[in-house]
Amino acid sequence: MNYSTNLATGSAPDPQIAQQVLADLENQARELTHLLWRLERARHVLVPATAGSWRGLTKLAFDSALGGLGVTMDDGIATIRSAIQSTRNAIAGMGSDG
Repeated sequence: MNYSTNLATGSAPDPQIAQQVLADLENQARELTHLLWRLERARHVLVPATAGSWRGLTKLAFDSALGGLGVTMDDGIATIRSAIQSTRNAIAGMGSDG
């Protein structure tokens, strides 16, 4: 999206609005980065590499549950990384339009 003109009228946008949007995007990038850190830490703590104390069917069930949790958390991490990149791209786009 080109932020240098108002898409509806073709006129230049209000600079204060553009500054507020940029500030909001920068804040969003910081919050998403913090959320990513927290989710990566939670994944490390909650999904151990091995479950050595479990045996038999209990181990199979535990490993299956951990695998599912790991996949879900990995998907969330990838989604947040994508959101961070999209936000950074929007910030860069606003900067290059000015």
